[in-house]
Amino acid sequence: MRKMGLRLVALVLLLAGPNLVYAGEPGLTISPRVWSQYLGSTGAVVKTPVLQTDFFIQLPRGFYGDVWHSVGLDGSGPSSGFDDEVDYTLGWSGPIGALTFDLGAAYFDLVNLGTIRGDVIQPYFETRYDFRLTEAHTLSPYLRLELAYPVKGDTPNAGVHLFGGAQHNWKIAPAFAVAQRAALLYDDGAYGLDNGLLVQYGGDLQWTPTAALTLNLFSLKISVPLTVDDARKSEAVFGVGLTFRY
Repeated sequence: MRKMGLRLVALVLLLAGPNLVYAGEPGLTISPRVWSQYLGSTGAVVKTPVLQTDFFIQLPRGFYGDVWHSVGLDGSGPSSGFDDEVDYTLGWSGPIGALTFDLGAAYFDLVNLGTIRGDVIQPYFETRYDFRLTEAHTLSPYLRLELAYPVKGDTPNAGVHLFGGAQHNWKIAPAFAVAQRAALLYDDGAYGLDNGLLVQYGGDLQWTPTAALTLNLFSLKISVPLTVDDARKSEAVFGVGLTFRY
């Protein structure tokens, strides 16, 4: 399945060639957020509060860079556990025909920051189709594929994450919106965990008082394992944060 995923990424890059004139508006977005616990995208949890900050740089022609930082708020230091992490991502996003694509690769610097012990390289590929249901509602079915490769080549821990679901944007009022995303996740055993299915959900209640500022008044993430038989359990975490746009 990993070989099939790499072929999909290569195919989209080939198709994207004539579309690289797509111009996302260049700019910088900074998004700090405090969570009650660190809940990862595959359902693993670290049961301490965390501050997670995202630095997103939109580049010309649809390219982008991203640095994401997580630090535990338990007083144990910024490089002491699984709640401490820095992720570096380079990617491209844009339309090809009626679909929107997002693809790139991330490097996860985990636990002991600045060393390669436990680090992961993760190419990814996502595509979605946007349905404008009404002026207030947009529904976007999507598929996302992530390929996990431990840096030291620890083959048993390599694996695939496949997400299928939908995101929903609801403009409640001129300055208020709800953004939510739900998916069924298939994990084939990456990072040494069990293979199987999980249900994922994430939602934000947003207030945008100015074009440069959005407040995430309430954020929720939920993960529910359906068939996996490992340490992952049903989890729900809560957060608040800000987004600054420059």
